Amino acid sequence: MSSISKDVLKTIEAVSGDGNNRVRVEFRRFSLPSNWFVAALAIPMLTALAISSYLTYVSVTASEIAGCTGGQLFDCAHVIYSKWSKVFGIPVSAMALGTYVAMIVAASVTCMKKLSSPVRLMAWSAVTGLAIAAALAALYFIYLQVFVLEHLCPWCLGAHACGLLIATAVLVSRTRIALPPLAAVSSLAAAGLAVMIGVQVNSEEVQMYETIDYVPTANAASGDDSTFAVAPEDFENAPVDDGMMLLPPGDDDLFMPPMDEEFEDEEDDSIETPSEDTSESDDDVAAVQVSQLRSLAKSGVDAACQLAAVRSPLASLMILQQSSQQEKEEASEADADADSEQDDADDQADSEDQNDAEAKKKPKQEKPEPRIVEFMGRKLNAHQWPVDGSPTAKYVFVEMFDYTCSHCRSTSEAIFKVKERMGDDLAVVVLPVPMNSRCNGAIKVDHLAHAEACEISTLAIAVWRCDPAKFSEFHKWLLDGKDAPSFAEALAKANEMVGEERLDKERKKKTAGAYVQRHCMMYKMLNGGAVPKLLFPKQAVQGAFTGVDALENLIKEQAGR
Repeated sequence: MSSISKDVLKTIEAVSGDGNNRVRVEFRRFSLPSNWFVAALAIPMLTALAISSYLTYVSVTASEIAGCTGGQLFDCAHVIYSKWSKVFGIPVSAMALGTYVAMIVAASVTCMKKLSSPVRLMAWSAVTGLAIAAALAALYFIYLQVFVLEHLCPWCLGAHACGLLIATAVLVSRTRIALPPLAAVSSLAAAGLAVMIGVQVNSEEVQMYETIDYVPTANAASGDDSTFAVAPEDFENAPVDDGMMLLPPGDDDLFMPPMDEEFEDEEDDSIETPSEDTSESDDDVAAVQVSQLRSLAKSGVDAACQLAAVRSPLASLMILQQSSQQEKEEASEADADADSEQDDADDQADSEDQNDAEAKKKPKQEKPEPRIVEFMGRKLNAHQWPVDGSPTAKYVFVEMFDYTCSHCRSTSEAIFKVKERMGDDLAVVVLPVPMNSRCNGAIKVDHLAHAEACEISTLAIAVWRCDPAKFSEFHKWLLDGKDAPSFAEALAKANEMVGEERLDKERKKKTAGAYVQRHCMMYKMLNGGAVPKLLFPKQAVQGAFTGVDALENLIKEQAGR
C-alpha cells in the first residue's frame, strides 16, 4: 500500500421493498496510483502523441513519410492512405492524437493532490478507459496491416505499441479499478471501436492518385512550350550505364528509340600485332614475318598456325610447304569439278529467273504508318516502343511503372480489367521505369523491394525485342499477384517463352538496357515523383489508380485518336 493512496471506500445501501431490512455493502472501488507510476506512463503517452501528430500532419498534407515509402513489406503510404485510415473523412491518426491528449490531461489531474479524491478518481477512470480503447484500436489496426493491407507502417506500429504498453501497465498494476466500473469503461471503448469498424467497412476504397494537367508555357526565346524539368539539350548530362549515349527527341519532340547499330560490339582481333623495334635487323625480320603472314592468310591457314609461323622460321617453312601441297591438290579438284559446276550454274540461272519473276508478283512489305502518341507535350511512335496491344488501337496511352512497385501492380490490375472490357480498342505503350538508382539516376534512396527492378525491366524489353507477339503475355505474367517474381523466376519464364539461346543473344546486346535508360530519361523530364504514371496528351495521373470504371472513362476521354 506504500505506492498508492488510501483506499476510497463507498457504502451502498440497498433498501428492501418493505423498508425493514437494510444491507450495507462495502467494496473497494478505486485506488489512486502514485505520482511516480503516472510519470512513468507519461513516456509512452508522449511518444504516442508525437507519432500521432506526425501521422496526422502527413495525412492532411499528403506529404511523403520519412524512411517508409515503396517497400514490399514496409510501406506507410499504402497504410495511411487506404480506406482504413479514415472515419467520416477524419484521419484515424487525428483521433489517436485527441485520445492521447485527453489521456495526458487526465493523468495530470490524477496527480494533483490538491484536488478532491472524487475528481482524481474520475480522472484516473478516464485514463483507464482511454488506455483500453487505445489498446483495442491497436489490435484492430495491426490486424488490418498484417492480414488485409499486407503492408506494415513502422510509425503506426510504434504508436500501437505505446497504446498496448499503457493499457497493460494500467490493468496489471496494483492500482486496478474494481470489476463493475472496469467492465463499464471497457464496454464503452469496445462500442466506440465497433462504430469505427462499421463505418470503415462500408466506406468506399480511397483513390491514392493525383491528376496533373499539362499547361504549355510559351518560351519565345527557345520556342519550347514544355513544362518539363529537363530540356532536350540536357540529355548528354543524364546518368547512363556502360557509356551508353542517349539520343535527344527528334523533330517535333518525337522520342526516338535506341538503334541496334549504336551498340554493336567491335570484333576482337585474333592476330597479335608484332611490337615495333628501332633496330634495322629487327625491322627486316618483321617485314619478312608480315609477308609470310599475308601469304598464309591468303592460303587459308588458321590464326594459330599463322602465329606459330611468324614466331618460328622452321615452323614457317613447314607451313609454307604444307600450304603449297594443299594448293596443288585443291587445283586438281577444282579442274575435276569445273564441268559439273557449269551445268549446275545453267540450271540455277533458270531457277533464279523463275524466282525473280515470282518475287516481282509479290507486294513489298511496307513499313506501318506511324502511330503518334502524345503525352504531356511530347510524342512517340507506338510502333517503335513496347506495346501491350495493337499500336493501331483506337485508344492508346503511355504508362510508366516499375514491375516491383506495389501501387503499379494494383494499377495494372485495373488496366487489365479495362482491356478486357474494351478489347482491341485499347493499347498501352509500356515503359518500365525501375525505382533503383543503379539504372535510374532520378532515384536517390533505394529500397529492398526494388533490388532487382533494373534486371526485371531490362529482361521484359529483351523479351519484347525477341518476340513482340509474346510480350503482352510475359508483361501480364510479371504483374500477376501482389508480389513481383524474382529475377531468377522471371528469367526462367522468359527462356520458356522465347527460347534460351535467342534470349541470351539479345541480352548480350546493350539495346534493351538502352530502352530502359530512355524510359528513365522521360521519367526525369516529367519531374520524377510517384509511379505509376498514366500519361495522356493533356493530363497525367500518378499514383495507385484502382477504380476500373473511372479508369475506363478517363481513357476514353483522354486517349482517343
